[in-house]
Amino acid sequence: MKFKRLVILFTVFSVLFFSCKKGEEVTADLHDVQIKEGIAAADSWLKLIDAEKYPESWESAAGIFRSSIIKEKWIKDVSAVRKPIGKMTDRAAASSEFHSELPGVPDGEYVIIKYRSSFANKRNSVELVTTAKDTDSVWRVAGYFVK
Repeated sequence: MKFKRLVILFTVFSVLFFSCKKGEEVTADLHDVQIKEGIAAADSWLKLIDAEKYPESWESAAGIFRSSIIKEKWIKDVSAVRKPIGKMTDRAAASSEFHSELPGVPDGEYVIIKYRSSFANKRNSVELVTTAKDTDSVWRVAGYFVK
C-alpha cells in the first residue's frame, strides 16, 4: 500500500515537474518570437531615422511614444541628437530582452534592443531602442536613446 502511494506521488510530481518545464520552454519560445518581431520593428524604424525621415519615424512609432512627445518636438530633439554625430556607418544588435513590465509605462509586451553603432563623427555609440506590441498587436518603437 505504501509503495502504491509512493508511485502515485512520484507520478503526480513527475507530471507537475515536466509540465512546468514544458511551460517554461513554451514561454521561452514565445519570448524568442516576440524578440525577433521587436528587433524587426526596430530595424525598420531605424532606417527612417538614418534617412532623416523624422516625421515618418514619429508617425510610425507606438501610440505610447506619440502620446509622450508631440511630433514637432520629436523632430527637433532627434535632429539635435543625430545631426552632430553624422551618418550611420555601422550598426549591430548587441543584446535584446523581453519584458512584460517596465517602469513608468503600462504592463505589456516590450523588447529592449541594445545596438553597437558607429557614426561618421562618433565611432563608438550605443543606441537603445524599446519596441512595444501596440494596441493593434503590431510591434512598433516606443523609445529611442543614443549615448
